Amino acid sequence: MNLEDLGLPLGQNVAQPDHFTADHLAPVPRAWARDKEGVDASAMDGVDVWNLWELSWLDLDGRPIQAIGRFFVPHSSPNLVESKSIKLYFNSMNNERLGSDWEAVRKRIADDLSAKAGAPVRVELTAVDQGVLAGVTSLEGECIDDAPWIDGYELGGDIASGPDERVTLYSHAFRSLCPVTAQPDWATVIIDYQGPRIDRSKLSGYLASLRNHQGFHEACCERITGELASATGATSLSVQACFLRRGGIDINPYRSTAFSEVPARRLSRQ
Repeated sequence: MNLEDLGLPLGQNVAQPDHFTADHLAPVPRAWARDKEGVDASAMDGVDVWNLWELSWLDLDGRPIQAIGRFFVPHSSPNLVESKSIKLYFNSMNNERLGSDWEAVRKRIADDLSAKAGAPVRVELTAVDQGVLAGVTSLEGECIDDAPWIDGYELGGDIASGPDERVTLYSHAFRSLCPVTAQPDWATVIIDYQGPRIDRSKLSGYLASLRNHQGFHEACCERITGELASATGATSLSVQACFLRRGGIDINPYRSTAFSEVPARRLSRQ
């Protein structure tokens, strides 16, 4: 299957939607994205956390209602939902008189996303100045961005050796590319790790090696998790890629070999 065969709106001029409908949503089989990355996701668990900053609809009198939203797509769902189609879907709400019953709106969104993902999607709606997204997370751990640079490092078993450590490492320098438009996607990658000590310079070089890689956010996170778990022999490993917002949405895939709960994180540059 080619990416063009999926009928995605990526890279196309699309008219501004004026009717709220799930027809805008474009599912992508996770198996397709994983095959492209060479990822075996069977040994990891996780969820994709989407933060929605430009969520609005009309009450029955035509008054705009503003909200902040989050939704959670399990990594076990057959499909991910392509991000531009998500933007079109939520843009199509903007002039729709859905009323002031927030629970009814939340349920409709959850039903639409679940149908496209092929698994239950949890949706949360909050007022713009309330909820977990009103705050900013201060990262705890060690930033590797200033580690001595190794140019052209290729991931191998030499990335980890010596006594075990339990540590949180992160980098603000991660970049990948959209799989169709080749436009850059920036992220902070946060790695919660237990295993033989990771060489910080080599880890920084490995993450930088994906700088021009074209892949979906979710698949990139799974690739990092799978490759680091294999190369390091980690006892436990969790990776969260906190991507910067585009079109009022940021995507935060989280994968873990330890089956842990996803942290509630919002970074200052998001």
